[in-house]
Amino acid sequence: MSFEFLRSDFVADALVNSFEQCRFPDDRQAVLFDRRFIIDGLRVRLSPTFVPMLMRTVNTQTGPSAGLAAALLRPHVEAPEVRDALQKRWRSASPYLRNRLMWQLLSDRNLSTYWQETFLHFLITDWEVCRDFHYAFYGPREQALDRFLHRLGDSSLADGEKWIYLCCALGEVRDRNAADVLCSLGSTMGAFAHRLSKSLVERIFASAETAPHDHRPQDPEQDRPGLGFAADAIVGFLRQGHIPSEGESDWLNRLPIVDFVRSRMTEDDLRWIWPVVEAESGEPFGLYLSLLRVFTARQGVQQRLQQRWQTANPFEKAHLIWRILDDPRCWSTRNSFRRAPPMSCPPRALVWPPSRRSAGSRQPRPRSWRRRGFASADMSGRFARSPATAAE
Repeated sequence: MSFEFLRSDFVADALVNSFEQCRFPDDRQAVLFDRRFIIDGLRVRLSPTFVPMLMRTVNTQTGPSAGLAAALLRPHVEAPEVRDALQKRWRSASPYLRNRLMWQLLSDRNLSTYWQETFLHFLITDWEVCRDFHYAFYGPREQALDRFLHRLGDSSLADGEKWIYLCCALGEVRDRNAADVLCSLGSTMGAFAHRLSKSLVERIFASAETAPHDHRPQDPEQDRPGLGFAADAIVGFLRQGHIPSEGESDWLNRLPIVDFVRSRMTEDDLRWIWPVVEAESGEPFGLYLSLLRVFTARQGVQQRLQQRWQTANPFEKAHLIWRILDDPRCWSTRNSFRRAPPMSCPPRALVWPPSRRSAGSRQPRPRSWRRRGFASADMSGRFARSPATAAE
């Protein structure tokens, strides 16, 4: 499974386009988008005109949807009306939302001592809530720790902003002695940071249950609602005529997002899919060809695909073979390739690699086949595929 598509400018533009139409993720959907890979791309695209909508979500919700809205308000926190509204919301917010409000309010360089003490008490009291969110937001432990240490060494951040990254780093260190060494950095950031880091170390290592560990709770099912929301936004953007770039098309043409996108294709979508399939090349061609999957059992679609094969280059043929072999007339049993009537099966050249070849003539499989888990073809022409791509 690949979530690299969340790094895409195309996906960020599609999501903002959805926000403009007053469609904002609910609690189940928002979990996927309040993550490091995409949140910055969304923030830079949201103008002040989005502030009222985001504030309504913060004030009326308490879970991940409100947390995402609060995170998107980061560029506007120094505006007095936004800062005051977030501070007011703190009083009645859930622990989850308080964690997200804290991170946004910390970007205010004029944060008062009162709020620093408030955040200290919150971190000590509800550390598990903060820890679990950081696990989801930053990803694997090594990446998270590297990110926190990088921020601690960032000269553009004031010491008053760095202490929260020190707390996060302490949550990733499994050895108490190493945590004590990190804790000593707090003394270089002022009395408050030193006191907080010492208190947090005692809190974290108080028991085996609270100590840092490698396990990061991940439930693939919890991403499904977010993937559905992303797919709706992407499809809506594609229907407006926007075509993703080479790299973005590559990311979008991977599991799991590609299955969610192509499941939303309708008859009307053929009018903008075919022109790209017949005129474009490279990864955009591969993506749009993949979107044809729900239609490939039709004889008319198969005829057009086989015509496209005649002028296709090797890269394009490596993609075309999957859609041509979707034709049920090409298969008598699963994973068994048999001869079929003319124009119902792909040309003989589709069999890869050739069943007869001289010694030393091995050729690498196309990149798109390796990415999809295509393993090999035995001498009888039967195709072997890895279990991970059974949905192909």
